[in-house]
Amino acid sequence: MKQEIVFKQHFATGQKTSGDSTRFGLGFNYTVEASFALTPGVDADHCIEALNKAVATVDHKALGVDASLGFEPTTANLCRHLSNQIREHYSPGAHVRLIRGDGLVAE
Repeated sequence: MKQEIVFKQHFATGQKTSGDSTRFGLGFNYTVEASFALTPGVDADHCIEALNKAVATVDHKALGVDASLGFEPTTANLCRHLSNQIREHYSPGAHVRLIRGDGLVAE
């Protein structure tokens, strides 16, 4: 029987896209939900560590201003970045869902 565990974490970030006329862009609050299939040798602590490392790359940073991640910091791209970070520290089987404070969802 496949066992899955889901962790949620909240973070805040600023986003400066090429179309923003403001100096630093807009600030957003997010909730990231990461689901992991638990397999032998991978426990909940390992999953939490992967999520924490991924979120640390963007939490409380002004993306596009003081933290360049190499992409336009849209919600979809930010979700893709977090997914890649989590998969790098965990496994290709992790699934990430990003919910922006205004209800926009990316998977």
